[in-house]
Amino acid sequence: MFNALNKNYATTVRLPLRFEFDGSRFQAVEPLPAHIAINISGTGWRIIRNEYGIKVPDISISLERPADVRKMPAASLLPVVASQLEGLKLNYMVTDTLYIHIDPISKRHVRVKAATDRISFRKGFGATGPIQISPDTATISGPASVVASLGDTLVLHPKADQLSTLFAKEVAWSGPQQSLISVLPASFSVQLPIEKVELVSLTLPLRLPRLPANYRIDRDSIMLIFQVPASHTPQFDAIQTRIELPRLGPGERHFVRPLLSGLPVEAILVYIDSVQISRNPK
Repeated sequence: MFNALNKNYATTVRLPLRFEFDGSRFQAVEPLPAHIAINISGTGWRIIRNEYGIKVPDISISLERPADVRKMPAASLLPVVASQLEGLKLNYMVTDTLYIHIDPISKRHVRVKAATDRISFRKGFGATGPIQISPDTATISGPASVVASLGDTLVLHPKADQLSTLFAKEVAWSGPQQSLISVLPASFSVQLPIEKVELVSLTLPLRLPRLPANYRIDRDSIMLIFQVPASHTPQFDAIQTRIELPRLGPGERHFVRPLLSGLPVEAILVYIDSVQISRNPK
């Protein structure tokens, strides 16, 4: 048996991988490969030692410019791996290619907003003012491509069910790539005033722009429905409505949402008529 272990054998093994790069300047966008499969030759003693995890070497791959490397073919891996095998001969690479995605770390300042799509209210209750966030800006950092994909605004999605009183809660940002992104501050104070509410319907004249002779508009007034506090009805005298003309080709038509100004703070717009604008075929 001992003589057999002194003979040379060939086998395939999986060795752990370790990538070395400046972690203060670069960050992996996707999990880096954890193992590499290779075919090796060596004495039975050495192969058994590696096969059963006794002093299994980590294969270290140094990346001087990690953001410039997306794949590492077997030809480039072969000399790097062979130099670290401690008495074992590398016959060939079983792992054909390693794929990596590492970005420079980027930092930027963004606005913070909140949505109410995951908040529900008790029957007869609703929001009686805009949602308030403090602070309303944040600093985000992470892989450059991920930071860029977030745009200039972070949207918070507070969750609550069957509310009938003021919503006040610390809310952290969450998103599909939140594990890669650092957000400072880590949470934001979110408040939403809630009271008993009722619906108010209004019909208001529509301020029209000067229409070209071949344009047609289907109405000169619109209906609006607001949600307002039941305790008092705000004044709507200052509301103005207008539309902006789209550019239409002959025979085209387009539905436009009117623009509003002068809304009372306590009024939440629930519904507004759309306006159809068309252009004559000729």
